[in-house]
Amino acid sequence: MSQQPRFLKLLRLISLLSSGRKYTVKKLAAFLEVTSRSVYRAFDTLEEAGFLLDKDFEDQYFLHENLESRLHPKFSPEELEYIRQWAGALKEHPTMNSILLKLFQDSELPAVKEILMKARLQQLAEKCKHALEDNNQVLIKNYHSAESGEIKDRLLEIIEIKPDYRSLLGFEIESKQSKIFKLERMADVIILKTKTQHHSHYQKPLVDLFGMSGDHERWIELHLSMRAYHLMREEFPATVDYLHHENDNYFFHGPIRANEGIGRFILGLPGEIKKVKDDKLLNYMKEKRAVEKWV
Repeated sequence: MSQQPRFLKLLRLISLLSSGRKYTVKKLAAFLEVTSRSVYRAFDTLEEAGFLLDKDFEDQYFLHENLESRLHPKFSPEELEYIRQWAGALKEHPTMNSILLKLFQDSELPAVKEILMKARLQQLAEKCKHALEDNNQVLIKNYHSAESGEIKDRLLEIIEIKPDYRSLLGFEIESKQSKIFKLERMADVIILKTKTQHHSHYQKPLVDLFGMSGDHERWIELHLSMRAYHLMREEFPATVDYLHHENDNYFFHGPIRANEGIGRFILGLPGEIKKVKDDKLLNYMKEKRAVEKWV
């Protein structure tokens, strides 16, 4: 591989090998437009970096997914120092959030998209954290509401940031209600000079493991594929205590307060949810014209 595009080709290789499919060296070389020898050299680089590379009996290569390292990533001192310098140089730049958003939208590589999305969410979370610490109101630019489908600016007072740093509880001044807002649906966060002033109206709605609020809690049971099991752990870390597996069978048995959160998870994984044991959730899925047979 030539020096200039080598890093991007490595990202492309990681994306291919972690996609769930397997590839021979010949196919990888064709995809990357390099020689087979270059592919083998790239394999060495990945293994030196800690990736678990393996092949089947037909000499098709793939990457093992190390779930624990994805949930609890560890950086070397050198990596931490580089990240600190990079973040310090760029986080205050006025156009950085816009650049990250455009790069995320334009990138064709899933691995790159994940990196850029996390960087963008981290930047938004940092702004929200500063606003909360300084008791300043914020303007959420172009917030996309999943319920109404509306995209508009929201004026908020931040009550708390959720532990996963992907959502927050905020008091919306227009509606005079406390609501959950997801960072990934925000175009940007503008910290205003106006101080918070509606503390007496703050409420903390009861929220389930999937970020949905509701007055009543009920328990459901799902039979999951291995992929759905791991994805639920990654996307909703709070579900870990309610997930278990026996041999090759995977289950979620836990509380929910609304159908929308878990429903979107199920609809986004066609064929990966083997059974749903809850009549209300089943009816919700039918209303959404789900095709799978969960009964």
